[in-house]
Amino acid sequence: MVKTELTMPELGLLVGTRGMLGLGIGLLVADRLRRDSRRGAGWTLAAIGAFSTIPLAWMVYRGRKRTTNGAARVRDIMSRNVQVVSPEANLAEAARQMRDGNFGMMPVGENDRMVGAISDRDIAVRAVARGLGPDAKVREVMSTGICWAYDDDPVTRAAEIMSAKQIRRLPIVNHEKRLVGIVALGDIAVEDPNPRPATEALTAISEPA
Repeated sequence: MVKTELTMPELGLLVGTRGMLGLGIGLLVADRLRRDSRRGAGWTLAAIGAFSTIPLAWMVYRGRKRTTNGAARVRDIMSRNVQVVSPEANLAEAARQMRDGNFGMMPVGENDRMVGAISDRDIAVRAVARGLGPDAKVREVMSTGICWAYDDDPVTRAAEIMSAKQIRRLPIVNHEKRLVGIVALGDIAVEDPNPRPATEALTAISEPA
């Protein structure tokens, strides 16, 4: 298995090695030149060796978004324009946002933190079962036991969570637990070249709870 994910020290070592190689070649070539030309030729070829490494180093660094088996990270397919509803908003407002955005779940955010999630099922079933009307607060029916994935998790990890929880949209947070995006089952199906995670997630979601 080829390693495509390098740390910054490894990238520095890669660049330094190429630079030293260029310097060595430069000194060998300069040995055949006049004494007053050697230093300039050596440093010029050393610089060429170092600068020629930059595109390679950048491509390898960008390769950090892939795991060793080639699977994409969640941050590469997630939607960053996340609509969040306040826990103090009423159900009618939350329902309008979901209708206009054509999605069935929204994260509930307060003070830059995700405190829950509300779905169309929460509104249609839970609120009605409690006798709540459209003016009831989101806080009254939202789910607080929310699940999420980190933005640097593999896509397969997000698909596993969606399968286990039978959900089609999954909030994504960074390591400070701040909401940074959301992944839909369709994102996995369209963006990930490996169709298996999306297929398995859809199969699990389609099963009766």
